[in-house]
Amino acid sequence: IRYRKECIGSMYGFTIKNNRQFIMTKEEICMATGISMEELESQTATVRLSGIGVDSLPRGLGWHILQLDDCPNLTSLPDDLTCTVLNITDCPGLDSLPDNLQVESLEIDNCPKLTCLSLVKGLCELEIKHSPNLIHLPDGLHLDILYIEDSNIEVLPENCSCLRSLSLRNCPYLVKIPDSCIAFSENLILYNCTSLST
Repeated sequence: IRYRKECIGSMYGFTIKNNRQFIMTKEEICMATGISMEELESQTATVRLSGIGVDSLPRGLGWHILQLDDCPNLTSLPDDLTCTVLNITDCPGLDSLPDNLQVESLEIDNCPKLTCLSLVKGLCELEIKHSPNLIHLPDGLHLDILYIEDSNIEVLPENCSCLRSLSLRNCPYLVKIPDSCIAFSENLILYNCTSLST
């Protein structure tokens, strides 16, 4: 996904190692990462959070890039979360995403409890990897890039479209791709989608 290479702003990160319940406030995030409250609220920060203690984030957060990596106790995200880029990796306890999530680029990797995705406002790029139970995508999904790998998804929404790239890898139960996805995609990659009808 293209935003990985842009990374505007500084990268800050920290790991919470203890096992106590840890609901972070914005002030605690600023203290731990070294960014100012002004930068935090301006949506220009690039922050990585990881560790068993990260189980909840406060409301009112805005980021340029937010990376949630190896947070086994994270179960939910704030319903008003806004990011340019949101990367969620190795978060086995996360079972849903906010209905009001606003993000342009979303990457989900190894989140086995996620089963469905609501329509995300402003979403342009979606990458889903190693999350086999995430098999329901929202209607009205109009993307530049869609990448799905190692998924049990069976169908894409009928009115889904991908303008730049559609890549489907190791999706053995996928039986149909909407014509709207194929007709407008500049780059189509299919690999090991053995149930796909020709």
